Amino acid sequence: MSEMKNFMYELNQFMKWSEEMKDAYERLSEEEQLLVNKHTPFTETPRQLNKEVTKWYESMHEKVSY
Repeated sequence: MSEMKNFMYELNQFMKWSEEMKDAYERLSEEEQLLVNKHTPFTETPRQLNKEVTKWYESMHEKVSY
């Protein structure tokens, strides 16, 4: 179970990082956001990505006990 605990820690860090990226993205101008969207390797915007990562973490957190 130690590996799952490590995974959950890293997933939590990823969720925090995606929140920071979402916040930084939202501070950009509309033109800058379009530029980011044009060059992102993901199909989601940072806002959408954060939402998905948060849902993933919350879903795992409910099911995993340490």
